[in-house]
Amino acid sequence: MKKSITITLFLILMAIPIYSQDDQIDDLNFEPTQLEESSIPYFGIAGGYTGTFFFPKFDDLNSHLKSMGFQLGEFETPMYLNGVQGFTAIGIIPNMRIGFFGVTGSKTQKANFNINGASVEQGLDYYVSLTGINIDYGFVPFKSLAILPGINLGWGGLTLESYQGVKDIDWTHFKSEVDTLSFMNRAKSTFSFIQPNLNIEFTLTSYFMIRGSVGYNYSFALTGDWEWEMNKYSNLKNVPSGINANGLTAQLGIFLGLFNY
Repeated sequence: MKKSITITLFLILMAIPIYSQDDQIDDLNFEPTQLEESSIPYFGIAGGYTGTFFFPKFDDLNSHLKSMGFQLGEFETPMYLNGVQGFTAIGIIPNMRIGFFGVTGSKTQKANFNINGASVEQGLDYYVSLTGINIDYGFVPFKSLAILPGINLGWGGLTLESYQGVKDIDWTHFKSEVDTLSFMNRAKSTFSFIQPNLNIEFTLTSYFMIRGSVGYNYSFALTGDWEWEMNKYSNLKNVPSGINANGLTAQLGIFLGLFNY
C-alpha cells in the first residue's frame, strides 16, 4: 500500500512541470523575423597604373595636313595614354573618395620619299597630356565589386610637332637659315578639362584591385578662346576649333593598396 501511494505521488510531481512547460510552449512565437540587410560601405586607399584609349577627332588635322602638301597618312583613333593614379576615401562623406592622376601619350605619322635625289623623312607627332584630380562616389552591390560614378577635373597640354629632314646633315648646316629640304615646327596649347566617367572595380584580394572605366573628356580654355604658341614665341592664329582634346575614353587599371569591400 505504501509502495502504491509513493508511485502515485511521484507521477503527480512529474506531471506538474510538464504541464507547466506545455503552457509556456503555447506562448512562444515561432514566426520568422526578417534580418535587416546592411549595405557594404566603400573604402579604399591605393595607387596604380592606368592605360587609357583616347578617341579624339582628327578630321580637321587630317584636312589641314592634306591641304598643306604633307605626304603623311591620316591620323586615326584611338591613341594610347600611359598614366598613374592615387586615391583615398576622405572619411567625412561616407563612400566618397578623392585622388590625383596624370596621363600622357602620343601618336605619329611618318613618310619617306625622295626630293631631287635626296632621301627625306617627313613626320608629325601629336602629343596629349592630362593632369588633375578625381572625385568619385562608391556603391558596393556585393562583395569585391564597386561601382563608382565620378568626375575628373584638371588641366592639360596639346602639342603638334611637324618636321622634315634628310638623313645626314653636316655640322656646318646647323644655322639659322632654313633650307628647302629641312624644317621643324612646334605648335602648343594648354587647356582645362572636365571628364565625367564611370568606374567598375573588382578586388582580387584585399590589397589588389583591377578597374575598367569609360568617360568623355571635354577640353576648353578658361579665357574663352584657345591660344596656341608657335615655336616658343609666336602666337598661332586661326587654328581650327576641331583640333582639341575632346573625345571618348576607355581605361583599364591595376592598383595596389587597402580595400574593404
